[in-house]
Amino acid sequence: MFVFTTRASVEFLFRPFSQDGSDRVDVMIVGTSDGQIHISIYDTFVIGSFHYSLPPSFGRQADLQLCGSASHPELSTHILVFKPSTGENTKTLYLVPIDLTFIHSSPENLSLLASKTTTLQKLLRYVKQVQFHMLHEWHSTRELPRRFLNSINETLREAGTYGDMQIGQAMYHSVVTGHTFPEVKEWLVDQLAERVRVLY
Repeated sequence: MFVFTTRASVEFLFRPFSQDGSDRVDVMIVGTSDGQIHISIYDTFVIGSFHYSLPPSFGRQADLQLCGSASHPELSTHILVFKPSTGENTKTLYLVPIDLTFIHSSPENLSLLASKTTTLQKLLRYVKQVQFHMLHEWHSTRELPRRFLNSINETLREAGTYGDMQIGQAMYHSVVTGHTFPEVKEWLVDQLAERVRVLY
């Protein structure tokens, strides 16, 4: 999917860092279907993933899945709510605290770091898409002349009156004698000239 197709989309993605709310860090905690916990800030700056299981003191093993979380802006501790995965007693919930002190102690630095990292990721994505477009255009410019030449060569071959003559020999014949084969003239006027008119 190409998101850098218009100037408005580029300006929207590459917005300058704003001082408003720079002392606040948005944390996203996602529980995956395999029981993993994925933590990131600002949706793109990945902190890491971990897996939580019941301690041995519970006397049994159970696969847990994240079903909710709670936090307070003034506290660095988040409460994760786990429930047993399907097949277990779904009425049992487990509250697990997780302390994110590194986020709480330096929100300004993390906010700036996450903003710059996100911008770098978008810039790398932009460069990758530009490279893809340039490669596609290069292939198109190489492929189009080959298709036109193959078309006229096939036409001359199907005519059956010129032997193994190709377009190069036919054009040389036109330069030397001033005579142009009908198939070549039709190709120059109807196909090639029409294509040039469309392009320019």
